[in-house]
Amino acid sequence: MTATRFALIVVTILISLGPPAHADDGAKRALLIGINKYQQLPWLSGSRNDVMVIQAILVRRYGFPAENITTLFDEAATRSAILNALESFVASAGPRDTVLVHYSGHGSQVKDLDNDEADNLDETICPHDARTSNVPDITDDELGRILGRLNVASAVVILDSCH
Repeated sequence: MTATRFALIVVTILISLGPPAHADDGAKRALLIGINKYQQLPWLSGSRNDVMVIQAILVRRYGFPAENITTLFDEAATRSAILNALESFVASAGPRDTVLVHYSGHGSQVKDLDNDEADNLDETICPHDARTSNVPDITDDELGRILGRLNVASAVVILDSCH
């Protein structure tokens, strides 16, 4: 399944669900990351487009204010930039907010270092600068620690990647 087709399926599901009943009570925020161009990994062709489609749907269908949507594309989506954006996103989210995090790009697996995975592998997302000198992928454990601090009314996290 192509990334664009997957994004269209996700958008269709989001539209069919409609906004949550409390959607007007808090802010609507989104963090969207799309990486086509990588320093060390093969380039992709649909990730940036997927993010632009999701962004348009969020603004037009769900009333997300454009100023509440942060996007990171390609070279701007380094490991440090993604982690900083996630930290800021979590810190700015309020208890009545509706939030969406969408990542479209490469995913992978690495050796599990804390023995919390039955298959001994952590799943990862790959930032633009992944696998360059001492720049590791972002693991599911790292994402879990950050996103686990979200205290919001409604959250959707979409990782459109392998693994």
